[in-house]
Amino acid sequence: MKLWKRIGALALTLALSASCLTGCGKSSSFTAPESIDLTTVTDPYQAISGMSGSTVVATAGETEITAQQLIYWINYSADNLLQYYSMYGLGTELPWTEETEDGVTLADSVKQNALETAALYALIPVMAQKDGLTLSDDYKTTFQTSLEQMAKDLGSEELAEHYLWYFPLTRDLYAHLCDSEQFNSMIMDQHFGKGTDGYPSDAEVIQYLEKDEQCYFFKHILLQVEETTSDTSSSTTSNREEQKALAESLAKQLKESDDPLTLFDQLMKEYSEDTGLATYPNGYLGSVNENSTVASKMVPVVEEACLSLENGQISGVLENTEGYHGFHIVLRLPIEGNVDLEENRKLYIANQMTLMQDQWLEENKIVTTEAFEKLDPSVIYASLNVLRDAITAETEAASADQSSASSTSTPSASSASSASSTDSASTSSAS
Repeated sequence: MKLWKRIGALALTLALSASCLTGCGKSSSFTAPESIDLTTVTDPYQAISGMSGSTVVATAGETEITAQQLIYWINYSADNLLQYYSMYGLGTELPWTEETEDGVTLADSVKQNALETAALYALIPVMAQKDGLTLSDDYKTTFQTSLEQMAKDLGSEELAEHYLWYFPLTRDLYAHLCDSEQFNSMIMDQHFGKGTDGYPSDAEVIQYLEKDEQCYFFKHILLQVEETTSDTSSSTTSNREEQKALAESLAKQLKESDDPLTLFDQLMKEYSEDTGLATYPNGYLGSVNENSTVASKMVPVVEEACLSLENGQISGVLENTEGYHGFHIVLRLPIEGNVDLEENRKLYIANQMTLMQDQWLEENKIVTTEAFEKLDPSVIYASLNVLRDAITAETEAASADQSSASSTSTPSASSASSASSTDSASTSSAS
């Protein structure tokens, strides 16, 4: 199971925000400590895993993958999964031992996804070098300046170092990840940027949407069926028959019209109860493919109608009872002329980058070491949260001391985040 969707633009999310500091395989012999004394920590990865961050845990071809790279992505995934679980009321702790749909435990799934992502980030600079690409002096200067500004905003180099540990990052790993993002953007521009042989034409973008993503485009008039329960009795009334009659009347008008497409737009604006109409006034891009990266699955009656209609044809009255109850009248339209080709061109290029990245991973087989087997994601994540507690306490104490001394508040961690951010490719995932 892919826990986040990797796309060609990568878009690393180093969420260095103030909220982070205001509270929050085979089993390893290492256990999560009850507390961590920051004055004794020189290697945050050793502190949370019992393994030096420089330990080689795998190779991708001839490129080494270290424990710190793997651990960063394990915790990146765990943070995002926990946010998802909390958002949907699934719990406040991750069920590490439960099996996913692929029949492996959540811990093993997280670990494998982290390994593949760490391998990709390790390979990107190697592939950039093969393409003859180098980082500009401006980029290097801007990145170094951002680190210096972070230390200045937080009050010291030590606090800045510990701040990075929270994620968990070191300056070197942060630089590696940001450099990989920058190189990935440069590779994408070199292979698929405007003016290159790989830059997709309009026809290629449309073919990508229709063939690869299995998309279709449509408008619809939606009349919702509502049931109302009386406050004084248990009786329920429904407007189904009224809505059905209205839908049939609208369908009849469209069938008898000399200009049904123009009339469809008029009736849609007047009668449709689709809450998405204001956001998508020109229609929707749907997809038969559940794994589409550009469009969503639509309710079965709408999808079936779209697949049976020719472009420009209008359906009869369709009743949907799945999820919500309502009546639809569907107009199938061609993708060409109705979608934003520039936006979808970016998605097409991102997809091409993903295919290229998959080829890199295929050509550079990942081989793990014994050290990889010793890392337990559940223990690492529990230990990281102990380290985070120590960092939070240190940050709050430093802020209180500075406030007491100067009667002014210290720069927030979020300002350090802004200062430390670097340009990266834009996107989406995570999974």
